[in-house]
Amino acid sequence: FAIPVGAVTFANYQTFEGVHAVESCERCHVMRPMATDMRDPASTTLAARHFRNGWIPKDQCYQCHSDYGLAGDVEAKMEGYRHLARYTTHTYDEPIKFKGRFHNDNCLKCHAGTPEWEGVKSHQTVRSRLEESSLSCLNCHGRAHPSRSARTPGSDDYDRLMGEEDDK
Repeated sequence: FAIPVGAVTFANYQTFEGVHAVESCERCHVMRPMATDMRDPASTTLAARHFRNGWIPKDQCYQCHSDYGLAGDVEAKMEGYRHLARYTTHTYDEPIKFKGRFHNDNCLKCHAGTPEWEGVKSHQTVRSRLEESSLSCLNCHGRAHPSRSARTPGSDDYDRLMGEEDDK
């Protein structure tokens, strides 16, 4: 009795805490393109620019994809657990599609209030729309990750995004 309970407890702890690391995201075949692109020094995606400049020192995926506060933390971990279950049971389509809504709070939790952010006149002009997420930060700052078409098997970028370009 103790061994199965201990194994389940350990596995759940590893899953809940492991979702913080980029490596846990990129273990899944469908998430690897995002992590590969993020680490690509030539990429212009928002995730790659943040990574290259060290704006998020660690847990880059988790920092941007977990909403603020305890409820957001638990929700992000549950979403990671759902991703793991879908990956393990092969109940997903490739390329994956984000079915939720990305809230600007995930950007503003770090950027709002900083002198750099406050100093941009257009931020002040649309501040209320940014705060309520009726205008996305991505409208001006570009894609966070490679497009779905780039992540589709057989596309020109697919091998590079999968980290397999050098393997040939």
